[in-house]
Amino acid sequence: MPNPELDDFLRLPLIRPLPSLEEVQKIFDRRRPDSPDSVFFDFHLGSARVRVQTTREILSEWLTPALANILAINTGNTAPEFHLNIALLTDLVEIGDLAFWVGRGNRHGLYESIDVSGDVFLFEHSSRFLAYWSPLKRKAFVCLDNLQNLAAWELAAPIKSVIHGICTGTPLQLIHAGGVGRSDGGVLLLGPGGSGKSTTALACLGSKLGYTADDYCLVETNPQPMAYQLYTTAKLRPENIHRFESMRPRFKRNDDRLGDKPTIFLNEEDNFTNLRSFPIRALVLPKVTGLLETSWQRCSAASAWRALAPNTIAQLPLCGNETFAKITSLTRTVPAYEMHVGTDLSKISVCIEEILKEAKRSPKTIT
Repeated sequence: MPNPELDDFLRLPLIRPLPSLEEVQKIFDRRRPDSPDSVFFDFHLGSARVRVQTTREILSEWLTPALANILAINTGNTAPEFHLNIALLTDLVEIGDLAFWVGRGNRHGLYESIDVSGDVFLFEHSSRFLAYWSPLKRKAFVCLDNLQNLAAWELAAPIKSVIHGICTGTPLQLIHAGGVGRSDGGVLLLGPGGSGKSTTALACLGSKLGYTADDYCLVETNPQPMAYQLYTTAKLRPENIHRFESMRPRFKRNDDRLGDKPTIFLNEEDNFTNLRSFPIRALVLPKVTGLLETSWQRCSAASAWRALAPNTIAQLPLCGNETFAKITSLTRTVPAYEMHVGTDLSKISVCIEEILKEAKRSPKTIT
């Protein structure tokens, strides 16, 4: 719900340096959820373990639906590589202490700021949450004033900006891509929204191929390119839902949330074969044709880069040389193919199997 007093805070001019890690930690420590409502859990980003402290409400209403397959409530004694604290901050003074730097009159959009140490502040006005992370000190904090303010994309792909920040300085990279395959190898699905990534990924449900993603996943480019699952959600444009009639009743939509598209949580599906990770054997660029049959052909590394880099960079904050280097390495290492997606969905997984066989025989990329 709108909060006019918070909006007033966010219009104040920038009058002091960004808060330090110690100042942010102090605010969160005052609200440290040591009550029975507190919960600790881990989730895995590739081989990295992130320790999260939050409340049961945030875990159940925001994080669990999309992240269910990578969460581990029993954290054990293994030391995590990163610490993340997520809290509701409804105290206006506390919010002002963290978000004073937003200001400058603009009341919409994504705000980013980075200090000389590389620590990052981010405020997303639509969802009204603020995030801070320190790549060097391996800590991150997220706060919001009301779960009901979260935009639809934050429910389908929670904290993706923070995950991108956590991957800074590691071999991992969050990318805008889908993924299907088997444990011995799979394909990434590249392209802008509307190109057919979700249709292609969902068409593989019930086939011999497992599902990793339709929109976002993690990749590791060195030494062997690998893909890792983040979310088990899939989003379709309303005009495409009829192509998946058996799943149609389970697509959820809440039209009063900004950016809403019908969404399904695939871990609730009977025919969902979950694939947590796979070696990347090919990059596939789906293109919806309207024809009956699905076909494919080899394409260049440059085509794959154009299908992946701009869309990833446009959706993530503060992408720099590191992100460019990781994406470039991936597209130069793995062969790429155009796939002309037809209306007979049963043939899509067959074509991907053919691409995997072809990539195994001829792994070199073409420029």
